[in-house]
Amino acid sequence: MRSFAILFALALPFFANAQCADGATALCCFDSQPATVDNLTQLGTLQNTTLPTDIPGDVGLLCAALDATCDTTLSQQLCCTSADGFDGVLALGCSALPSS
Repeated sequence: MRSFAILFALALPFFANAQCADGATALCCFDSQPATVDNLTQLGTLQNTTLPTDIPGDVGLLCAALDATCDTTLSQQLCCTSADGFDGVLALGCSALPSS
């Protein structure tokens, strides 16, 4: 039984990524906010960068790779198109992970 649990935990990210559209990554994020110009400007200022203001979807906040440790009572499972370059603080182009 323990081997099955380990196999399931290792395979979960692959199943989650399969549910996201092409080019999107399944993430576990603490929160998400609408990608309004005001939000993106404020978040870009905090990151000392300029974020694009024409991205579709939401902005994921404090994100990590989706795995079996993602507590859905405290976090959100999201599919995000741009998760690189922000060290897990931000992810852009996010939408809810489709239910299976």
